Amino acid sequence: MRRMTKCISCALLLLLILTTCVYAQYPREGETRVSLYIEINIPDGDERLDAILREWVEFVYIPTLARGGVFANMEQGDLTLDFDWAFQGAYYAGVSLRGTFVFTREGQAETTMQLAESLNIHTESGAFLSPAALLDIHEVDTVLDLLRDAIISEVPGAAPYTYAMDLSWLASILLGEAGLIVPLDGRRFMPDYIGEMVITIPYEALGTAFLLAGEGDFPAVVVPSIPVMPSQGVPPMWPHAAEDYTPVFAEAHDPTHVTIDYSYIYSTPRRPRIALTFDDGPSRYTEIILDALDRYGGRVTFCVMGYRIEEWAPLIERAHNAGHEIMGHSWRHTNMMLQNRADIVHSIRHTDDLIYEITGTRTNLFRPPYGAINSQVETVAASLGYGILLWSIDPQDWRLGNRNVQHIYSWIVNRATDGAIVVLHDVIHTTALAMERVIPRLIEDGFELVTASEILADHYGEIIPGMVYRGLR
Repeated sequence: MRRMTKCISCALLLLLILTTCVYAQYPREGETRVSLYIEINIPDGDERLDAILREWVEFVYIPTLARGGVFANMEQGDLTLDFDWAFQGAYYAGVSLRGTFVFTREGQAETTMQLAESLNIHTESGAFLSPAALLDIHEVDTVLDLLRDAIISEVPGAAPYTYAMDLSWLASILLGEAGLIVPLDGRRFMPDYIGEMVITIPYEALGTAFLLAGEGDFPAVVVPSIPVMPSQGVPPMWPHAAEDYTPVFAEAHDPTHVTIDYSYIYSTPRRPRIALTFDDGPSRYTEIILDALDRYGGRVTFCVMGYRIEEWAPLIERAHNAGHEIMGHSWRHTNMMLQNRADIVHSIRHTDDLIYEITGTRTNLFRPPYGAINSQVETVAASLGYGILLWSIDPQDWRLGNRNVQHIYSWIVNRATDGAIVVLHDVIHTTALAMERVIPRLIEDGFELVTASEILADHYGEIIPGMVYRGLR
C-alpha cells in the first residue's frame, strides 16, 4: 500500500498531461464562451464510484479538454461519454471511457472526434491511479516483453514494429477481471492495421511487476529471495511527485480564457430487456421456475388462472414477495370471444380480486386465453381499465411435439431481442426444466429479465385501457 500511496498523488496530474498532449490547437486570446451539452452514461453500480466519475468529468476532464484547445473557436458542441466497468472489486476499480464529441467551429463544417480513456480507481480514497501506481518501473521491461509476445502471437507481421516499445505503450493500462488490460491503437504495431487491439496480461504472469499483487482484490505473488539491483533514475513519463503534492484544480475552472456553459444529463445505460411470461398456472412446476430465478436473478410475469389461485396461494405469495408480477388469465381458460359481456367482466374481475387478496396489489393488464380477442373483449377491457397483454415470441411449448427442453431453449435464445415478450406455460414440466437453461443463458447474453409491465413501461409509458400490447419484435 505504501508504494501505491506514493504514486497516487501524481495520478490526476498524469491524466491531465496525457490528455492535453493529444490536441495541438489552443484557444485564441480573449474570452471565449462555449455552449456545451454533455451526456454522461455512467455504470449501473456503486453510487459513490459513479459520483467520483461525474466529478472527474466536470472538474478534471472537461477543463483538461479546454486547456488542450478542443474548444477553441467552437460555437457549440455535443459530448457523449460512455463509461463501462472493466473491473469492480472491494478496493479497486477499472473503468473505460469511450466518447464522441460532435462540434461546430466558426466557418467550418461539423466535426466528430472520438475520445478514449482508461481510469483506475482506489475506491477507499477515490484517487485515480497512474500507471506508476500499478506497475513497478524497475520491472517494466518484463511487462513490455509479455505485451510484445501477445501482439506477435495475434499479428506475426507486427514483429518489426515492436522492437522499440517504450512506456507509452502502457499509458492506457486498465485493471480487469482476469488481468491488466492494455488497449492499443493498431497503427502502433502495423501501419495499415485499422482499429484497436486489446491485450489482457494475466496478473499471475505479471508477477512482482504488478504492484497491487496480494492487496485484497488481486492474487498474491510468491517473491523469490533474489536481490534485485535498483534501476537508476525514473523515466519522465511516470513522474514521482512528493507525498504532500496536491494538484490545484481551481485553475481549471477558467482554462485559457474559455468560459464553458455546461448542460449535463446523467443517465445509466441499461441492458436489453426481455419478459418471460407463464400462462395457465400456478402448478407444481411453477416452483422449479421460481427456484431457477432465485439462483440466477430476474423477474417474470405469471398469468394465473382464477380457479387455481386458492389451491396455490402460497406459491403466488412466494412469487409476489420475490418481485415477480402476477396478473389474471381468466377464470377457467374459456375463449372470451365466445362469452357474453357479463361473463367476460366476471372472469377478469373475480380473478383479479383473488390475486389482490394474496398480494395486496393489482395490475392494469390481463391476458386473454389463447390470445383470442375481438371488439367486445377490447371494449370490456377498456371499461374495466385493463390493457390486453399478448406476446411477440411463442415457442408453442403446449404442442406435444415441442415439449422438449432443447426446442424451448433454442427457440427463445435464438429469437431474444430487446423488448420481447415470451409466452410460456408453467403447467408443462419440460417448460419449467428448460428455464434452468434459458434463464442463465439470457443473463449471460446480456439481457435483463423483467416483468411484462416493465417492458411496456419502457416503450409505451402508461398503459391505455383496451389497447393490445404484443411487445417489440
